[in-house]
Amino acid sequence: MNGLEERINAFVGTLLDGYIPEKNEGKFIHDPIWGSVFYSDWEIQIIDSPIVQRLRGIHQLGMADLTYTAARHSRFEHSLGTAAIAGRMANQLKKRGGEYTVTDYDVNTVRLAAILHDVGHCFYSHLSERVYGAVKEFTDLMNEKRIKSAPHEFMTYLIITSEAFAEFFFNYVDFPEKEKHPDVLERAANIVVGRKNYDENGNGLTFLTSILNGEFDADKLDYTQRDSYTAGIAMTYGVDRFLMKLMITAKCDGESKDFVLAVDSDALTTVEELIFNRSILYVYMYRHQKVLATESSLRDVVLGMEDVGLLKDIADFLKYSDSDIENFDTVDTIPFEEQNNLLTLGEMIKKIETRKLPKRVAEFSLEKMERSGGDESDYNHIRSFIAKIAEDPDKIREQIFEKICDAYFERGKIVDFTLFDIYVCFPDMIKTGTDFLLVSKDGRVRSVADIKYIRDWAEAFAAEKWRGYVFCNSNVDREIAAACSEKAIRGLY
Repeated sequence: MNGLEERINAFVGTLLDGYIPEKNEGKFIHDPIWGSVFYSDWEIQIIDSPIVQRLRGIHQLGMADLTYTAARHSRFEHSLGTAAIAGRMANQLKKRGGEYTVTDYDVNTVRLAAILHDVGHCFYSHLSERVYGAVKEFTDLMNEKRIKSAPHEFMTYLIITSEAFAEFFFNYVDFPEKEKHPDVLERAANIVVGRKNYDENGNGLTFLTSILNGEFDADKLDYTQRDSYTAGIAMTYGVDRFLMKLMITAKCDGESKDFVLAVDSDALTTVEELIFNRSILYVYMYRHQKVLATESSLRDVVLGMEDVGLLKDIADFLKYSDSDIENFDTVDTIPFEEQNNLLTLGEMIKKIETRKLPKRVAEFSLEKMERSGGDESDYNHIRSFIAKIAEDPDKIREQIFEKICDAYFERGKIVDFTLFDIYVCFPDMIKTGTDFLLVSKDGRVRSVADIKYIRDWAEAFAAEKWRGYVFCNSNVDREIAAACSEKAIRGLY
């Protein structure tokens, strides 16, 4: 166990200290998305634990409610919903049968992974993980364990596989026949990070991982429905038909087999709906300019917490909920003081809470950024450029700031703003590749990625709808900021 694992283990041990779950017979929980869902005794014991309950304090969508006022649901509801749909997927595969026989243990392992899949999330969800996920100690440990996943998924892996959680699980949780499966937590953690498990004959069980970490997994099926529902964005797709058509197919993997998730080809219409809805949700919600402006402001808060010593360690990110951050009004320390920031951390947070958000001064599309005729090489260059800026937005932020200051000096204007009044947000391109298998009635297998009209539509939609932004606070001259932003961006590509 290395240092980071020890500190995560200590956090888990402190959180679970004194919690002994009560015996129960399971219960129904009513959900606006999936209806009345039954959770068994052992699931309630985990759901009621502080490890899962802390997710009540972490919003699924950060502070997107400043734009979509009803989008206040938490990672807790989403986790329960993901377990509900993951269970339905696994049970459908068990019912349908096939070359691989799905067992109750398989179903329970998937549900266990689904309940726990987000316990590694920290305050403001994906925003904070972009900070700790770039820390060398964190990435080194991921490389050491040969795990390629999102940072919050790896954080979940560390929690599930910690000694403290294992002690709690094997001492107090009535997971069926857990004595026969001492590696169940490792297998559940593998599912969370997208790693393949194997059966006793060495055959790969990729389909189990794909139920939770795949192209059309329970996680995506839940958040697509739940997020659009709370945002008031009408979005429907044939979930029941999709589940009914799920199947397992086998791929040869040397002398053994790999059992993978697939769907009957006559469910292609539903697959199209899923791809379309996912793309629409990214454009109209996750990449809404007001949501991005809020996230840009919140990023400074997270970095500011590091700067004033509230986040001295990666494990510290787990200690705070969204509401904890919102109550930092009394923090009188000024972060980034050496860079002439004028606001305390509390004031930075209060500005966001009262919707004193930066305004858009420059908007960039792929078409606007094309240097010549928009040929394929130019398009690929722009995509690479976007990814480069997304990795280090502070560099271009500083360049825009310097250009605005120079423009102020040339016009004899007083510079009454700082670097922290300027925000750059160039989000990654929407994922367009969809490697999901379709099986025809005669047994032919093909990937959705090979269907040209779907691939072309997804790529065209992602390209057409992508937008990058420069935002500024109201004390910055918008006309000057717009011209300097254009000049700085064009000068880089």
